[in-house]
Amino acid sequence: MSHPRIVRLLLPIIVLLVTLLACAGGSTVGGATPTVSFSTATPGGSISISLLTPTITVEGAINQNTLLIGPVATATAQAAANFASTATAQALIPTATVPGIFAAPAVCPQSGTATLPSEPPSFPRYAGVINDFLSNGGATTILEVTLRTWGALTEFGGLVRADRDFTADGVPDVLVLAFDPQHIEDFPQPGDLFIFGCAEGSYRLLYQAGYSVDRGAPILHSADDINGDRINDLVYSVKTCGETTCEDEVSILEWSLDVENFASLLSQKIIEPNADIVVSDVDEDSLLEVSVTNGLIPTTDAGPQRQSTTIYKWDGVQYSLSQVIKPVAEYRIHVIYDAEDALLLGNYSEAISTYRTAINDDDLLNWVYPNEDQYLRAYARFHLMLTYIRAGNIGAAQTAHDDLMAIYAPPPLPPCDPAADPNCPPTPTPFFGPMAGLEFARMADLFWSDFSVNRNLGQSCGLVVAYTRANPTSLEALNSFGFANRQVTATDMCPFGG
Repeated sequence: MSHPRIVRLLLPIIVLLVTLLACAGGSTVGGATPTVSFSTATPGGSISISLLTPTITVEGAINQNTLLIGPVATATAQAAANFASTATAQALIPTATVPGIFAAPAVCPQSGTATLPSEPPSFPRYAGVINDFLSNGGATTILEVTLRTWGALTEFGGLVRADRDFTADGVPDVLVLAFDPQHIEDFPQPGDLFIFGCAEGSYRLLYQAGYSVDRGAPILHSADDINGDRINDLVYSVKTCGETTCEDEVSILEWSLDVENFASLLSQKIIEPNADIVVSDVDEDSLLEVSVTNGLIPTTDAGPQRQSTTIYKWDGVQYSLSQVIKPVAEYRIHVIYDAEDALLLGNYSEAISTYRTAINDDDLLNWVYPNEDQYLRAYARFHLMLTYIRAGNIGAAQTAHDDLMAIYAPPPLPPCDPAADPNCPPTPTPFFGPMAGLEFARMADLFWSDFSVNRNLGQSCGLVVAYTRANPTSLEALNSFGFANRQVTATDMCPFGG
């Protein structure tokens, strides 16, 4: 009678042997016995792309054992709006085909003599044609050559790989990234990404990124296990271009053993203009992070811009925002954005310091709005007052309010004796003068007049929001920085009314 511990130790070895025998015997990948060497990690499929060196945009180097397999989609010409794109994709040196076995090995078809048509089908039929070819024992080497003949694999990208197990059953799947040859002149050139896996002696389509003539073919950045759970992941991006700019959307996928389908590992959507995407171990914890650096939009209508790198880290459940790395802001509006972010995150000391920089730093740049610095300084003073209230420092809030009011108060009237001067005005001039930023001073005073009596933050914010909605032009200065910057609403003027 076997000892339970011995059985547990032998089970993974038995499963591995069964898997290898299956691949060497009845199951094949691409119609031939796989030649993947787990010790040397030699690819068993075909890589039909050039080797380049990526740009690492954040601290931390890619693992030294990396092989760059990009670009899988590189612009061949500058788009009409002067967009130049060189998307560097990467994947690690092929890991062992079996990073982890969590399911029974799939049975692949026997190698056969399947052929593909000499002329390419319409691109929406690619998935079905390729699946039938593989199911009939077609070899991935023939698939790669044929796709190249069709023009679906080009000197600029596309690939066929058969060295990755995405489903954790120990059997390599077939990964195909192809362009639509009927749209070779389009920018970005459309295409699709497919993953085919074995099932009961045939192949089935496990994943398809999705095809549209309005967006580019996926750009592959990694096809390895990046979160350390011994299941290979897929990291890719898709570029969509409008009249003025291109945006890249990032996807991170992993096979779900529970539902037997690919599921997203992202906690939120990632869409950035002209993005540079890097998969690397930023914090040297042996797990890989995904770093996304936004590009600049080369048009005046986009407004002033600042590149930043956002790092998404594995938190044990999904990839979520971990860190945002920004250069020192040159424009006053960007300093205010930083202060706003700190305020909403509850980092009050940082928000106070940053608002004061926006108020006092004369070297900060303006964009194009007339008297822009006066508007922005007034707004910063108003929100400095709100920050002090959120921090519980009512005295400092009173001072911030009074300092703002002093800027817009009229100068003292000269001595005047009505008896001696019939033109002497009987009443003082209005409290607020016609100065840039007046609207924010009015908001601050409206808020403080109520809050100083009732101490009800939500009620006082409600008065500000109502005033702003009744006077929408008060937001004009803040919304004059182009489509690449924020568009504020009435609620943003006092976002504590809930």
